[in-house]
Amino acid sequence: MLVNTSEILNYHRFDNEKKLKLKQELIYNYRQNQKNEILGYKIINNKNVEIISTGKSSELNVVIDLCDLYGKLSLEKINCPLNIYVFINEIIFLNKLKEIDSSIKKCFSCEAHEMQKGVRINGLNLNENYDISKRYFLINNHLLKILCFIVALILLILMFILLAINVINKIIKYYVFSLCKALQRIQDIVNNLILKQHDWHNYYKKNEFFEEPLSVEFISNLVDSLISKKRAQYKKYCNLEIELKLGLKSYGIFSKIQPREFDLIFSNLIDNAVNSLNGHGKIFLILNAKKNKSVISINYNGRKIPKKIIEKIKDSKAIYRNESSLVKNFLHAKKHLELWGGNLEVFSESTKGNEAILSFPKAIEPPWFVVKLKLFMNSTVIIIDEDDVIHNIWNDRLQDYLKPNYNIKILHFSNPLRVLEWFKNETDLDTENLLFLCDYEFADFNMNGLDVILNLKLKKNSFLVTNRYEDIELLDKCQSLFIRIIPKNFVYYVPLEILPPKEKPFAILIDDELFIHSLWKASANDKDIRYYYCVDLFMYDADNFDKNTPIYIDSQLRNGLRGEEISKEIYEMGFKEIYLSTSYNSSFFPPMSWIKGIRGKEPPWID
Repeated sequence: MLVNTSEILNYHRFDNEKKLKLKQELIYNYRQNQKNEILGYKIINNKNVEIISTGKSSELNVVIDLCDLYGKLSLEKINCPLNIYVFINEIIFLNKLKEIDSSIKKCFSCEAHEMQKGVRINGLNLNENYDISKRYFLINNHLLKILCFIVALILLILMFILLAINVINKIIKYYVFSLCKALQRIQDIVNNLILKQHDWHNYYKKNEFFEEPLSVEFISNLVDSLISKKRAQYKKYCNLEIELKLGLKSYGIFSKIQPREFDLIFSNLIDNAVNSLNGHGKIFLILNAKKNKSVISINYNGRKIPKKIIEKIKDSKAIYRNESSLVKNFLHAKKHLELWGGNLEVFSESTKGNEAILSFPKAIEPPWFVVKLKLFMNSTVIIIDEDDVIHNIWNDRLQDYLKPNYNIKILHFSNPLRVLEWFKNETDLDTENLLFLCDYEFADFNMNGLDVILNLKLKKNSFLVTNRYEDIELLDKCQSLFIRIIPKNFVYYVPLEILPPKEKPFAILIDDELFIHSLWKASANDKDIRYYYCVDLFMYDADNFDKNTPIYIDSQLRNGLRGEEISKEIYEMGFKEIYLSTSYNSSFFPPMSWIKGIRGKEPPWID
């Protein structure tokens, strides 16, 4: 894009109409080439007058001289009418350099290099015989042999280290697997007691007239509980394994179903699989989400399902009478899945085994549920739980995010009182970058997780990590306090996302008048001001800004919106430095506790 710029060099010769067209084309092209590393571009002439700019500026930038020789781009610095400034994101740029050489650090006393034809800078040779974008390093043969020997030695050492790590990893996995099996067995025993105490199947048979209503249910939890019950039911079969396969896509699946019917459907289909296997083999349940559907597949090797039965299952007019339990269970499942807006597919192949795929629409997650855990760079994650296993799981989950360039720290507490004491004593904490993951129940203390969060007074930065999400009373409390929950038994699957550090510009202006924007820009100089004509665009970007950023909002906005009303919503999002920028006198407005001040439309740096 920079090489083919002969038209830019002739910019001063064009008429106004052609200049305007060229400006639009250049701004479009530059925006298309604006990557994460590049914040913006600016073109100025030799009189230091800005011609075109797009994006944001930064201290780290590259200045390219566009030099003209007989109307064409030239490396000869004879006539250089224009300069292109390429503004670079310092954090991303420095982090990418560190991936090449971790010892690289920012130099605060260095001056800019001038790179011209015939100049050699740090191994970069620029002369007329070579493309200026290539690097040439001069290494003699003797040095190359030594270097190869050192590299080979390092690779050999690394090979032994990796071998040792692999052995240790296998040992750790063995003990973790044993622990998981033990925990699974405990859960199976508990569910067996539940099964004996309250049998939904018998209840439903006695109450066939009862029409169960549809409700939004946490599918991952229902399937997990059902698998435990079925393991307990078939514990007499030593060679039978019923396994649930979960992954990141299995987390957070909700659907509108009839929970008792759901339980009965899957219980019957697992019974089909057990009968097919004669109590000997493996049954896999795989829970997944595809677009707007919840999908559960039941896979097992066993007796092949005859084609006649598969065709009968496909037939929408098929009835239950005089059918085997195998067919009845499939038809019952199909009937209710279609009632929920879903579908049943059955496949049977001698090489691949039997598979039943059940799909039904996903529902919107309830407000108490944490869909994704978002972490900011330079943040501190505080885990509060009496269970060491949960601390270890969080350590494992967050391991990939403990890179130096993310600067994320983890603190562990098992005593809730010590957390409150630590928070009280740490006077220089940046509360915007704190994230609390707190258990609900603490056996040895007269307080619960909600009490801890309310004492911290950081509800928006805190989450309950508990299996009490089926407790209606607790859910009502959490929703009234706007505190969300992460199910503890699905901590290993909750999606994590790293967010860039929050920006803190000098000010944010929300005003629909072009003249006011121009007035601010004319006197802003190097101040980082963010301009918004539309409130919706600001709301979309709001999470990217530090909550202490000053916001100046007009009283009369587009579509009849009032700035004093919108500013209350902005205040509730956490912004505290909000000013009403208006031509009206302050006496015109009622008292507004969320507004820090009422002022004119002139920029705040002009008295």
